Amino acid sequence: DLDLRGANVTLISTDGPAVTTLSTTTPVYLDGGRLEGFRIESIASTVVYISSGSPSVRELYLIDPTSYGLAVAGGSPIVEEVGIWNAGMHAFFVTGGTPTLNRNVSYGATKYGFAIKSASTLHSDIAIGGQWGFVFESATSTAYNLVAVDASNGATAALYSSNVTNSVFMDNTVTLKCFSGYTLTFSNGIAYNSATATDCSGSPLSAMDDVNPDFASWSSSLPFEEIDLRPASGSPMIDAGSGTDADDGSVADLGAFGGSENDWTDSDGDSWPVVFDCDDHDAQSYVHVTERANGKDDDCDGIVDEDVPTDTDTDTDTDTDSYGDTDTDTDTDTDTDADTDRSEE
Repeated sequence: DLDLRGANVTLISTDGPAVTTLSTTTPVYLDGGRLEGFRIESIASTVVYISSGSPSVRELYLIDPTSYGLAVAGGSPIVEEVGIWNAGMHAFFVTGGTPTLNRNVSYGATKYGFAIKSASTLHSDIAIGGQWGFVFESATSTAYNLVAVDASNGATAALYSSNVTNSVFMDNTVTLKCFSGYTLTFSNGIAYNSATATDCSGSPLSAMDDVNPDFASWSSSLPFEEIDLRPASGSPMIDAGSGTDADDGSVADLGAFGGSENDWTDSDGDSWPVVFDCDDHDAQSYVHVTERANGKDDDCDGIVDEDVPTDTDTDTDTDTDSYGDTDTDTDTDTDTDADTDRSEE
């Protein structure tokens, strides 16, 4: 059990979450310190619980939690590059404190990708699937460069005042659900293939353009390992935002790979960020790479050494003529000099 409250512990795997599993049967409780670089699977509750303090939580894979993936009840934690797959409830659940959430990914949450009930700052976060991508339920939050796709109810819901900038929503049932008396302000952004977007007063959201954002690889039918929500070449997301991109100082792109916090970790330099890379410490392992016979999942599809040709011919070849001793060689002449092209005639 990992109740680290009051301990101010730094717990890091330098090998990263692709290869290091943290085994625990109860939540990891934090109120300080640092937790980084682990995979945690199938916890029958919330996986990481932050109650106070300012802990740093980075580069985690939280797989199949039956309840919440990461819950914040207080403090001012910084949560970066955490991927949560198939949460039984909400993937990221903020009920208190003032957290900062940068470059995180929710995939296939049963309820909400990001349920925000306390004043929070979100940068470059991604919600794929679930009932709602982002739900702002309390206090004033600010969000930049969000992406929400394939939400069955909608991309964003606002029960309290919030501001969303430079964001992209695609293939959601609706773009926004808003309650009377509150405001959700959009500046820049794209809403595509969703119901008409309106603000809290019912007026059209003029800043939301109904154009295809042209992601590098996206369809609701694609498995996670084939999704790439970066802009394709010529995408209208490129240089269309406000502010600048952190990685190169250019005009900010729309979406999760643009803006002031778009410096996704790529330790092995293979162009795939840690949350989307099955091994961010091996430059030869990334999506769509050719699988090698090495006992690893090189192409990130969850299968090891599939479609790798194997040599099943174990015959010896005494005369080195490229035919095994038990293979059929229609030339029965003796070839004592092993020149393969002339027999001794």
